[in-house]
Amino acid sequence: MNRIKRNGYQKILSLTLSASLLLGLTGCGAQKAEETAATASEEEALLTEALSSQGAPSHSAETGKEETVYVLADASGGVEKIIVSDWLKNKDGDSTLQDASDLQNIENVKGYETFVSDGKYGLTWQADGADIYYQGSTEKQLPVAVKLTYKLDGKEVKPEEIAGKSGRVTIRMDYENKETRTVEVNGRKEEIHIPFAMLSGMLLPQDTFSNIEVTNGRLLSEGNNSIVVGIAFPGLKESLNWEELKKDLSKAEKKKAEEELAIPDYLEVSADAENFSLGMTMTIAMSDMLSDFSLTDSLDLEEMNDSMNDLQSASNELKDGTSDLKDGSAKLKEGTDSLADGVVSLKDGAGSLKEVMALLNGEAEIVPAVPGAAEPFEVAAGRYEEDFADVKGQALAKRALEIAAAGGHNVLMIGAPGSGKTMLARRMPTILPPLSPGEALETTKIHSVAGKAGVAGGLMARRPYRAPHHTISQVALIGGGQSPRPGEVSLAHNGVLFLDELPEFGRSVLEVLRQPLEEKKITVSRAKYSVEYPANFTLVAAMNPCPCGYYNHPARECVCSPGSVHRYMSRISGPLMDRIDMHVEVTPVSAAELSAAAPGESSAAIRARVVRAREVQAARFRCAQGVHTNAMMNAAMLREYCRPDAASAALLERAMERLNLSARAYDRILKVARTIADLAGRDTVAAADVAEAINYRSLDRGNWGR
Repeated sequence: MNRIKRNGYQKILSLTLSASLLLGLTGCGAQKAEETAATASEEEALLTEALSSQGAPSHSAETGKEETVYVLADASGGVEKIIVSDWLKNKDGDSTLQDASDLQNIENVKGYETFVSDGKYGLTWQADGADIYYQGSTEKQLPVAVKLTYKLDGKEVKPEEIAGKSGRVTIRMDYENKETRTVEVNGRKEEIHIPFAMLSGMLLPQDTFSNIEVTNGRLLSEGNNSIVVGIAFPGLKESLNWEELKKDLSKAEKKKAEEELAIPDYLEVSADAENFSLGMTMTIAMSDMLSDFSLTDSLDLEEMNDSMNDLQSASNELKDGTSDLKDGSAKLKEGTDSLADGVVSLKDGAGSLKEVMALLNGEAEIVPAVPGAAEPFEVAAGRYEEDFADVKGQALAKRALEIAAAGGHNVLMIGAPGSGKTMLARRMPTILPPLSPGEALETTKIHSVAGKAGVAGGLMARRPYRAPHHTISQVALIGGGQSPRPGEVSLAHNGVLFLDELPEFGRSVLEVLRQPLEEKKITVSRAKYSVEYPANFTLVAAMNPCPCGYYNHPARECVCSPGSVHRYMSRISGPLMDRIDMHVEVTPVSAAELSAAAPGESSAAIRARVVRAREVQAARFRCAQGVHTNAMMNAAMLREYCRPDAASAALLERAMERLNLSARAYDRILKVARTIADLAGRDTVAAADVAEAINYRSLDRGNWGR
């Protein structure tokens, strides 16, 4: 497979990729072209904001100009109108800005600055130190064309013919890359296509479409709608000489290449339709997307497959954009509901307007409302459906989670499929200290702002447990959107955020965890707003030790090469791993342990020890603002509270040398050792505490995966 290297990639990487975005708005099916254009103009602002809030495409802050092209198209993909929006960045605060543009009908869209034209393509803007945002129109040919075709019961039909019909419908989107450039590759001049990544989204109401099948895409669900998202790379096969490259492969290698490294150039959707009607579809073409991934000269097939998977995960960002559009259309209903709620509240508080006036004038009093009989908060806070008593074996993993809960440490569990990682993670909230009334109120407010169900009945009594899928987008994880809402990291505030199959999460998604893990809050900044949400959660992550899942397995043999194991582990960056205190290997449970009748230690018993350790830390850090647990200690606190004795220091030094532990492991080991000592009721850190803490740093051993 390593033979697929230089030729194709050097062609792609030799291009100077521009930072441009093509946003295609296509009305299909029952809508006429003029109706489509009207709809697009009404929803253009919402769609633009929704997409820009996702952070894709990624533009460099250093570029002086960014350009976005908006295209209104008919139901077949034919271009009806092209609008170009330009942003001139005035980084130095100049009084004038020079620009070149051949656009027609140019107008300033965000200010009152004017420009002077030289009669050709030169523009001089009177900027007065500000950025310039302007737009205009053009009739130039687009670099990428999109063609839509429709079939009804296997027969191709025109868009206007399929409207209102029922049957098996097939919608196909074909992409044509029209942009080529001559580049020099290994001393030869070759013509290749400028690489574009096409992201397409299609909203299919579930009352109209069923039994949906997607080729070169995936199907998502959002309320009463199914969402099709697809990704394609038109012209990439031709630029890579894909068919020619495969000629040198063996039969087995060729089969693997075709199975694992498909390069899609179209999107096809089939569904059973009832009274067919299809609204707006959306396609984004990005020429800078491929440059964000590590496509190097030494890249082999497995690495290229990983990069393609990263590109595929970017298509999930369209889901959040569609959600934001849906949120915008529901604002009127929400406003009406709020008015109704206000009337009901007035009715509950006072019987008449006369009573309200008497209260305001100090002439009467209204008896405060008394909450109805309910389960005491303290009782509800300690009641969970899950319990550690149900977990057979896994003594090491349960001990590690107890330490993590006591000290507020983030923990990563590494083990083979079926070893019980998810079962253990789901029981983590049951051993955390019960929510205090203040924490419960804070947590309830966050979930209420996010519009989550289950908060209408009163305060949330149990610590939250959030387990997002690995296809989650950045916005869904950290928060934001058209109407800013808390993300998963804030919904997990005062609770547990569980990330299963950690290496499968997008690299960019994982990197946004750095701030909340360090600062226990997340700041979301957009052009129109900036909000700050709390994010003080315990991170529990799980992963397989290798691609096949059986590295270091006691009974099954791993079939992965050392290099593939290392690449798999490298998907998690060093800065993120630096914020995880404990790495625990979870081994499969034997049949004898599974068949044991005796239950394990209950969550209540473990929680009692955790509470005692937390009380010790509360007293220790009572004068330190913002520090509540051992995991939050800074370097000065480490020197004061985690000073090892001579035996502990010698043990730690030997471990660093013999196990080849990294330098960053030193502080983490001391923090965990401090928590172990707190659980044992010791004032000082003993050698036994350090020895146990060292055992929880598996991935810092230099020979892992080698």
